[in-house]
Amino acid sequence: GNSEAGKLQAAELDVSLTLAAQEEEIVYAQQRWESDMDNNMLRFQFASLLSRSPIRDDREEALLHLGYLVTNSGEYHRDALYLLAVTKYLLEDYENGRACAEELLRLEPDNHQ
Repeated sequence: GNSEAGKLQAAELDVSLTLAAQEEEIVYAQQRWESDMDNNMLRFQFASLLSRSPIRDDREEALLHLGYLVTNSGEYHRDALYLLAVTKYLLEDYENGRACAEELLRLEPDNHQ
């Protein structure tokens, strides 16, 4: 009946509102990072939001930031490596995702995250 169509429209609206909110959050995080590009915390926050986006291009961009943090930041090395593994997995790059996860295990053999 008609209520099924209504439920479907409501669900689609929920999804598009969620996406819009995510996109807004990403834009805000990007602006904050761009105002202070040497700030690794802001870069990590931006990359973290990008990595959770359902949009493939956002996830690809997250990889660039996370790779930078793994290489150039002592304080975010571990967290960036973990997120890099997860993001590569989400992008179906299983081999490289696994390599990141194995590197993480070498760094912290007792961490079972």
